[in-house]
Amino acid sequence: MTRLLRFITHRITIIGILILVQLFIFGWLVLSASKLSQWVLYSLEFLSYFVVFYVLISDEPLIYKIAWIIPILIAPIFGGFFYLFFKNHNLTKKVTAQMSKIQSYRIMNLKNEGIQIEFEDPQIKKIVHHLQMDVWPIYENTKTTFIPTGEAKFNYLLELFKAAKTCIYIEYFIINTGKAFDQIFPILKEKAAAGLDVRIIYDDFGSSMNLPNDFDKRLRKAGIQVYNFNPVRPRLNLSMNYRDHRKIVIVDHQKAITGGMNLADEYFNVIERFGHWKDASILIEGDAVKSLSRIFLTNWEHKTKQFEKVDDHHFIKMPSDGYVIPFSDSPLDRNLITKHTYMLMIQSAKKHIWITTPYFIIDQELQTALYLQATSGVEIDLFIPGIPDKKYIATVSEYYYKQLLQLPNVRIHKYNNGFIHSKIVYIDDVQATVGTTNFDFRSLYLHFENTVWLYKTSSLVDIKSYLDETLENSTLLTLESLKKRNLFYKLYQGILVGFSYLF
Repeated sequence: MTRLLRFITHRITIIGILILVQLFIFGWLVLSASKLSQWVLYSLEFLSYFVVFYVLISDEPLIYKIAWIIPILIAPIFGGFFYLFFKNHNLTKKVTAQMSKIQSYRIMNLKNEGIQIEFEDPQIKKIVHHLQMDVWPIYENTKTTFIPTGEAKFNYLLELFKAAKTCIYIEYFIINTGKAFDQIFPILKEKAAAGLDVRIIYDDFGSSMNLPNDFDKRLRKAGIQVYNFNPVRPRLNLSMNYRDHRKIVIVDHQKAITGGMNLADEYFNVIERFGHWKDASILIEGDAVKSLSRIFLTNWEHKTKQFEKVDDHHFIKMPSDGYVIPFSDSPLDRNLITKHTYMLMIQSAKKHIWITTPYFIIDQELQTALYLQATSGVEIDLFIPGIPDKKYIATVSEYYYKQLLQLPNVRIHKYNNGFIHSKIVYIDDVQATVGTTNFDFRSLYLHFENTVWLYKTSSLVDIKSYLDETLENSTLLTLESLKKRNLFYKLYQGILVGFSYLF
């Protein structure tokens, strides 16, 4: 009863109810206006057809256009009007101008970083060139350590925070209070009291349902700076879809951890929600931390409206261990850098592609990239959850699994013990990415994300071991099992797939 009462009275629940009320009022007003005059009805319908034409000639992804056009034409009285008033895709000019300045400052700070190198492999050269075009430097003098479990990451976090001497930066999509946070918070409080620069960014939508209302106040009282990213407001505005999905921890600008895990008990298997939570992270030490520090500061500068420069003397050099490129993605710049990097990596594969992702909702371009490789003889292994955290997303993902399983050389493995949440692309034992980006529309188009590309690093051996261990604890998904769904399930799935690209 207490949990139900908390849910009903929670800020996000109340905001959700207010948004539903706005939707109802909007529909009632449009319907009432259309009944007043036949000309109003014709005008609304004409507006919808005009909007459809506008969407067709826009530079949106094709699947996104289709996802909007279908509901607009199904309900032309409401569709066009709704699109114009609520589909605020690019936010306000003020916000986009500010973010553009921040990106320019990021580029200015990183353009002379890293090394210049020409790779013999033309496919690797393409990937590096693609990332460098967006000014993401390639680094040597960096040590990478693959962290295969949440339990191991938690131990790393405790060690890093205790050893911090100058600063601690934390950025997560989800931060929940609980047993894990209760162990971390006293250390952060102690470090802040000792004069260290301790900062936390958390996403409002991702975190707020499980955070107490006085969370920010509690942090500030402890001397910790905090930024609640893109607060959810009680208004119908699709810009609320832009979420900070990054997971970054930086200590002293010398060591950094990123990957799939948020800061909540289930990620460290302190509590069980969907069986065993299988996730992964990468620890970076050395030059490449510069890029992750700058990624963190891009969102922090959006809060403070002030640019920050990180002094070079903070950084340390480590023995060279392959090549590393940390990079980030933003829904505001239209670069789709993570999606295109994934595509280049898939296209570069000569023998084998391994992918782990909790969600699998991809567009036609990624489907084509996988299709061409599968039909060219490249082996593809996809690892997915055995116990999904969101059943409706699993239902949509099944639609794409079915398409993939019709190809040769494709195997899809369901993790037996629970929920696999890691985001890994591993190619031919020579390159990989570990980061925050899922193979789904939200991650690739609507979220702020970050990823680390690795080439010939020693950590690749541990990533392969992680994949082998996952394989041993997984069951093959068959096309026959997906075809056994009844008519009502298929209808429900079709509706979800049709609307999955809208929001």
